[in-house]
Order: sequence, then structure tokens, then C-alpha cells
Amino acid sequence: MKEILKKLAEESKDIKALAIVDEEGLIIAEYSKPNLNFDIEEMASLIITPALRLSEAFTDVDKEEKLEEMVVFLSHTIVILYKLAYETYLVAALEKTPLYGKVRFIVKKNLVTLRETL
Repeated sequence: MKEILKKLAEESKDIKALAIVDEEGLIIAEYSKPNLNFDIEEMASLIITPALRLSEAFTDVDKEEKLEEMVVFLSHTIVILYKLAYETYLVAALEKTPLYGKVRFIVKKNLVTLRETL
């Protein structure tokens, strides 16, 4: 799994790190590029609980709504959370760039492969 994440990260210089995390915050696999100034495992573990709470709130409002993707803009990083399968999620840390949509597309097109691997 780490090799798949590494291959995905190498598709763009703007992908800093990737982690697959379960709903309890346990890391299943992760890959970080060298010289990263944060711990992707810690970031992924900490973002999952509030993301799931927010997802539950939206589901309470409309039973048909489910969390598929969440984007968080930080000072220097864009963090995107994607629902994978079996209560697992991909957390992608991207370089903050005005063209983040291109990098987001690269990550999204690889979701099928990640889901099949799980």
C-alpha cells in the first residue's frame, strides 16, 4: 500500500504527503516526501474525528447526504479527506497553490485504485 501512495505522490510535486486512516484514527499506510515540516500520521489521526462529526451533522439534516470529500485550507497546506471503503479515508496534504484543482484531480483519479487495493 505504501508503494501505491508513493507512486501517487510522485505524480505531482505539489503532493506533500498521503495517509490512509480508519474511522478510529489508526494509520493503515502513509507516505511523506522528504523534508516535510509536519507529521502526516498525526494530521490524519486528528482530522478524522471532526470530519466524521461534521459528516454525521449533515446526515442528520438530510439522511441521503454522505461525506465523500472535505477540503481544508491551512496557511501553507491544503488538506483533502476522501472517503475510500470500509470506513477508511485518504488524507492528502498538498502544497497550497492557486492551481490546486489540478493536483486534486490527480489524487481523485487514483481513488479507484486505492479502493480496489483495500
